[in-house]
Amino acid sequence: MSLSGAEIAALIRDPRPEQLWSHLRIEPREGGEPVPFTNLVPEQLDMTEKRLEYQDNFFLKSRNVGAGLHTQAFDFWYVWRQAWLGVPINTFI
Repeated sequence: MSLSGAEIAALIRDPRPEQLWSHLRIEPREGGEPVPFTNLVPEQLDMTEKRLEYQDNFFLKSRNVGAGLHTQAFDFWYVWRQAWLGVPINTFI
């Protein structure tokens, strides 16, 4: 991911993870070129809303809704943003 200073500043100011996620690349199961982490399914959008609304929450993992991938992307966004804001973090992904 190669971003300019202005792009990084915009991502830090944005309190939602979707902007940064569009820069993440996911390897498809069937192989081929990595694709952007976009077009979330409704379940992933709901997980995003709940994680932004409540500090402590958990999800029962369900197959074929991308809960694991969503969790990794959300935690990456959270830690990345906190670090850039200078907030001490104590997180393991």
